[in-house]
Amino acid sequence: YTNSLQSPFKKHKTMARISKNGNLSGAVGNLVFVQNGKEQYVRSKPHKVKQSAETKKAASVFGWVSSRDKEYRRVVVEKFSLLTDSRYAARHRARMAKTLGTPNPVPPATGELSFQNPEALVGFDFNTHLLWEKATQFYPEYTLDELGNVKVKIPALHWGKQIKSPKKCKTAHLKLEAFSLDPNAEPLEITAISSVSFLISPTQSQEATSWDFVLPTNKPWIVVLGILSFDLGLSHLSAAETTSTTYLWAKNSANF
Repeated sequence: YTNSLQSPFKKHKTMARISKNGNLSGAVGNLVFVQNGKEQYVRSKPHKVKQSAETKKAASVFGWVSSRDKEYRRVVVEKFSLLTDSRYAARHRARMAKTLGTPNPVPPATGELSFQNPEALVGFDFNTHLLWEKATQFYPEYTLDELGNVKVKIPALHWGKQIKSPKKCKTAHLKLEAFSLDPNAEPLEITAISSVSFLISPTQSQEATSWDFVLPTNKPWIVVLGILSFDLGLSHLSAAETTSTTYLWAKNSANF
């Protein structure tokens, strides 16, 4: 059996093995023998793809973004104790790539790569098990003057209207966190600027209010996180199903 199979491939190094059931498994020349349950099939080896200058550049940019985004995510998640889903890292990396300063970024070796447009982060959900748009129905208004004063107008918040809870949850904790950072700096550090929190339930609403804070001068990105968590109450939901976090607002003060 073995000899009969060797002759067609005598010019190639044989790396396949004979399994207990008598089938081949592994590579023979340019062919690969694959066992899938009770079935066996043969496929050709994939050809090596020669990278062009463009694909090499894209790979270099992707690697730079991945490395910087990993550090960015670490400091943000640790700073604010955020709950995330298992696939948020890849989604966040894609969002961070959209904040790059040029539409066709160059490799980092030139020193010209930088994150510049934080507005691309707005609307990103850290936890897709409870989307922000599903749990809320309110939209703060932001104004920023030339002196770096930010005023956030928060509308009235009512249970079942602006705050939409999962079943059997009876209380919502809403927190808005403002922070600043320079995403291109090393080491990457976050400065907490201000925060405001509210408690909303079927018997407790929050009237319209204003939240004011002043921007620091040493870090260009200003970001507002929205963090909403519901008490489990009598529900059997997990924390992932009762917590929602998103970027509500983001600006680069260097553009003002």
